[in-house]
Amino acid sequence: MNESKELDLTVGTLTALPRTFTHDGHSFEIKHDRVIRDGRETCVLISVNYGGGWSTWCDKLTPFEPAAVLAVLLDRKDALLTPDSKAFGEQPSDAFRQILGVGPGEYIFMGGVRDLVIEYLPIGAAFTIEEYDGNESIRTLADMGYTA
Repeated sequence: MNESKELDLTVGTLTALPRTFTHDGHSFEIKHDRVIRDGRETCVLISVNYGGGWSTWCDKLTPFEPAAVLAVLLDRKDALLTPDSKAFGEQPSDAFRQILGVGPGEYIFMGGVRDLVIEYLPIGAAFTIEEYDGNESIRTLADMGYTA
């Protein structure tokens, strides 16, 4: 079993993610391609500004991507982008391309990266990501008036 430790983000960390780590007094574990906080909550990424949505505008980006969750936790979103990325021409860094399985010449829309935040939902919670002009928000079944 991997020992949990405080995480430091480097390019190498993106391509060889630790299974467990701690950050800001919380424990995190990567399970089934999702990051779980304190054994109770799933980390879900959304972009909260107008322009381009993270997972709603590109099918290769998921709201659970562990490398992106780590980058947001550590305030290192820049590690996901090439150094010369511009606001509307953002492209993934070589390490993030490798994680996504995207070739060097293949275009991938990375809009919304700079506006990513993490929402914490109970494990197994049913939800949808709604988007308007790139601004994403989460709605759970409870938000919609449903009960399980």
